[in-house]
Amino acid sequence: MDLSVRAISVFTILFLGIRLGAEEPGRLEVPFQIEKDDGVIFVKGSINGGSPQLFILDTGATETIITPPAAEALGIHGQSAWGGDPVAKVNSISVGGATVSNVTVFVFDPPQALSLRLNRGINYNGILGCSFLSQFVITIDYQKKILTFIPHQNKQSSWGNKTDTSTDEIPFEVVNNHIHVKGWVNRKGPLTLLFDTGATATLLTQYTARRFGIVGTPLISPPGAFFTDLDSLSVGRTVVKKMPIIIYDPPQASGIEYNGILGYTFMARFLVTIDYRRKVLTLAPYENRNETAR
Repeated sequence: MDLSVRAISVFTILFLGIRLGAEEPGRLEVPFQIEKDDGVIFVKGSINGGSPQLFILDTGATETIITPPAAEALGIHGQSAWGGDPVAKVNSISVGGATVSNVTVFVFDPPQALSLRLNRGINYNGILGCSFLSQFVITIDYQKKILTFIPHQNKQSSWGNKTDTSTDEIPFEVVNNHIHVKGWVNRKGPLTLLFDTGATATLLTQYTARRFGIVGTPLISPPGAFFTDLDSLSVGRTVVKKMPIIIYDPPQASGIEYNGILGYTFMARFLVTIDYRRKVLTLAPYENRNETAR
């Protein structure tokens, strides 16, 4: 499931302020829930210091989103401009003491996530996108189900195990608030891959698959999708062999071109750290990959 939303430059986040939780300075660890069927990460957060709300953590979302029911319950009223989705300003969003102040949020229900509520009864209240996440160094521990937030202004913001040769630091670019990394399929490339924690699977576009002679078995859903195992998928020095992928063309946001998406089936094999300030992605492999990739 790709929860990417388009960026609207006129409403990019202005005057973002960040503070540390008073009771836990510096490094903040927050438990999360994960949907086993599709790897969607859910975390509790508060808006304007209110009661806990259920958010999806999505590096593929350009902005932070609040659903209309949650906004109405909190007395948040969005205003539309030029026919776009309603936008509002909230005083703060906080996740386990990691707080961003003066946040502009979009008020709407992304259609890509509606099945969570309609088919599974998961009443999520919003999506934490790049506008919130980019204020921190974030580590996702899929084994322990722990998120770690380190504010960029903190001296630990360059945290990472530099002496561990199994840990791979991979540079990335931020294009329209999306993380793009370079990758190779079957040792061919480079390709531009979208790094998306909101994506269920790892994807290649149909054009890219044809370009490299990759074919797959048709899937019933979604129509036009195929499944196959790559001989290898490489990002930086990290190589995953027999990587299962979907060949499919998801909707691409305006002005964003990529060859594929790194989703849950790739990420769950690693302890993942995203440093938005340094534009570095760190992948530390788990010892038991088979267990973590399920």
